[in-house]
Amino acid sequence: MDGYDRSLSPAGVGDRPAALAGAASRLPDGLRGEQYAFVTLPLSEFLPGGGVTSDNVGVGRLIDAAEILQLNNPDLSPLDNCEDISSINVPGVAILSRRSEPLAMSLTAIELAAVRADSSTRQLVLDVGLDDSYLLARLDEGQRDEAAAFDKAKSQLNGLHFVVVQRPDDDEVAPAGFWLLRDVADLPV
Repeated sequence: MDGYDRSLSPAGVGDRPAALAGAASRLPDGLRGEQYAFVTLPLSEFLPGGGVTSDNVGVGRLIDAAEILQLNNPDLSPLDNCEDISSINVPGVAILSRRSEPLAMSLTAIELAAVRADSSTRQLVLDVGLDDSYLLARLDEGQRDEAAAFDKAKSQLNGLHFVVVQRPDDDEVAPAGFWLLRDVADLPV
């Protein structure tokens, strides 16, 4: 930018936050799950009339998926070439733990912002608050393709993704926590 002098700006202003730059700290014990999985849910579940509502997700946060994807403005929507919204899946990460309720409360307290999967470094990272990130898990060789698919799907949906926390044996029970998130690092420049 013409006339911009980085040395005159306050520290950090204009820089990418550490959470988005890739520096991940050790995950606090209270945030550890026993298992992690890449999962998807149909986009229709997050739209009006869908099954995911603030009444059935436990603690967490839901954002307006239709607004994020600009469904009311087809010229700006990343889905402009897609005729059937019911065929679109939103990527997510399931954190399974026998301590699902305390884990979900801890994630709420730290202001969960996004999840990143880096297939090149084989890391699954939680971004929290404004500039912190935690290494959630190391990805094995078999999970690299899943991580790449997660990031690709998230990017195609303007950063839209979710995190769900539940007990490993509670497939049919409402989750302890659910966050529908938008990763700002995936926004077009």
